[in-house]
Amino acid sequence: MKKTIIEIGGIDGVGKSTQVKLLYNYFSKKGLEVFIPDPVVYFNSDYPQSLEERRGWYISKDPREIAKINLVGAKRRNDLCQNIKSDIILLDRGYITTKSSAIARLIKTKTFKESKKIVDTLCQDIHYVPIEDFHIIYFAEIKLIKQRFLGITTEFEQYLNNFRIAIDAVSLEHNNIYRIDSHQDEKGVTNKTLEYIL
Repeated sequence: MKKTIIEIGGIDGVGKSTQVKLLYNYFSKKGLEVFIPDPVVYFNSDYPQSLEERRGWYISKDPREIAKINLVGAKRRNDLCQNIKSDIILLDRGYITTKSSAIARLIKTKTFKESKKIVDTLCQDIHYVPIEDFHIIYFAEIKLIKQRFLGITTEFEQYLNNFRIAIDAVSLEHNNIYRIDSHQDEKGVTNKTLEYIL
């Protein structure tokens, strides 16, 4: 079988990590070799490794620097994935999600158009391009995501809204994108995902 690389994407709280595990189990039971690379944070030493450090870092660090660090980590992860021989590679936060998150970080201080232009230039400078065969983008209403994140701040809610806007815009520039409502039960979401992939 030809190697297939699949982005499991969407904003925080839509169930990406859960779907990665369920898809891993499905493909493994079919006898396929599945590889799940580490999150982007482990591919760039400039990225704080502990969750507590990252929380403060996101508030105090220049958003452009955060965007660059994320994109560099994602590019390094892509380089690794292209050398992996597994049948299936599942990327928790692939190209569309990572790029959109970078744009959403910049919208704090720039317009959407300016933010996207900066991120487009950063991607070109480091040669970060999509390697996925499929982009599965999960979505859910913010009010449902807020139920999953207890004590969500106003600033983080704004980031999620900007993130969703960015995903919508970046998705228009690419093919093989499938959007799935993650409100339904986990297995229902997995089955819908498999309909697109298989």
